[in-house]
Amino acid sequence: MSDHKDCNDKSCDDSHCSTHGSHSAHGHSGGGPHGKHGKPHFYGATTVGEKGQIVIPAEARKENNIKPGDKLIVAGKGKHGLMLIKAEILTDKIEHLSKKLDLLKSMQEEDGQ
Repeated sequence: MSDHKDCNDKSCDDSHCSTHGSHSAHGHSGGGPHGKHGKPHFYGATTVGEKGQIVIPAEARKENNIKPGDKLIVAGKGKHGLMLIKAEILTDKIEHLSKKLDLLKSMQEEDGQ
């Protein structure tokens, strides 16, 4: 039987881990939301339940610090897929961009005087 002490993935069973060789083979080694080198990372697959609910893979929740009760924004572009982002991260990004825009506006006003 595989050692599951570092594996919080409820879908991970011994046959899964032995197929991949270890828990770290399916991402339980960390490295951030885009893996160790900033590249997109495949966290696994999930099935949509009868009520439209999905389970976010444990590795994705851990690496993105998603806790029960967190608000997630679901966005997409037509039939091209969906994206999830924590609401607090999106809010922070919008605030940051807003400050940059204000700075650019003030710089333009100074140049125009």
